[in-house]
Amino acid sequence: MSKETSMFYTKEEVSSVLGIAESTVYSLAKSNQIECEVLPTGVSRPKRYLKDSVDTYKIRHLAKPEGLSIQEFALKHKISTQRVYQLIKKLHLGKNKATIDKRSRLIISPEDEALIVTEMNKKSHKGTKSDFYKYADNIALFQLFINPLNDKYRIIRNSYNVWGVNLSVTGEFLPFKEAVKQLKLQPAYTIHQNSLPSSMYVKFRFSTSDPEAYVFLDICYEMLGIENIHLLHKERLIELSIKAVPLQLQGKAVDVTHLNTSCLNAVGTIDNDELHFNLEDRPITIVLKGDSYKMLKSHAASERMSLSDMVNELIQKHLVSQNTK
Repeated sequence: MSKETSMFYTKEEVSSVLGIAESTVYSLAKSNQIECEVLPTGVSRPKRYLKDSVDTYKIRHLAKPEGLSIQEFALKHKISTQRVYQLIKKLHLGKNKATIDKRSRLIISPEDEALIVTEMNKKSHKGTKSDFYKYADNIALFQLFINPLNDKYRIIRNSYNVWGVNLSVTGEFLPFKEAVKQLKLQPAYTIHQNSLPSSMYVKFRFSTSDPEAYVFLDICYEMLGIENIHLLHKERLIELSIKAVPLQLQGKAVDVTHLNTSCLNAVGTIDNDELHFNLEDRPITIVLKGDSYKMLKSHAASERMSLSDMVNELIQKHLVSQNTK
């Protein structure tokens, strides 16, 4: 091979090096993204391409930049890819793209990852619907399914963000569609109901090892539907929020004493086959006039208390003093 020849690629070699079609090679040359020379054969199209130019293009445009793909980010942070796209759109990110395996893909840089994680940590206790509901398959996290023999299976999401079930005997994981086909699974109940008008939520925190948690979750899915609940799975915890409305039990057994130990902001009681919750914490909006806010903030800081706790304490002290007069 001559020195001059070693400085050039043929179009076939460029196609192989860059992993692109030969027609794209011509387009890159025409747009001056790679340098080329026309051989003196009378053929109008260029026949050889400067190696340095092609190699530089590969480094600049085809090498994967530092960061994560959408799927990699979802797996790392254990959220759905749909939720990742929602956060990217909310934060006006998504301009960093790279060509990988001949496709233009969004890459989340370390800086953008930090912004998204910060936004994720701002998320309310309730979570979002995409955290526990897969629209494509119409299934919800920990939803109960049964087969013709009445064997029970629960929907889970594995470490690869794949939805499916675990086989009780072998512990083998089966993706949802494969499980439905092999095991002839059917949902034990519907997970859709009309949205209820209540804006107040009763909040629970269960251990994933607590069997009563799944009993109660089944009731919530069936009676309230995904339209009136929120669920967030964090490591070994299930954080559940349901709209604060009477819950029809229809004869289903609920250990209300055990349930109250997992409830964060209310006390439940059963009356006439209905589960009622008395919310202990009620958010309200008040307007403080003059220097009241500064005085309250200063006093709360000196007592190392939150503003909410300080207001509650002052109200209770005032009411107690009034009642003792």
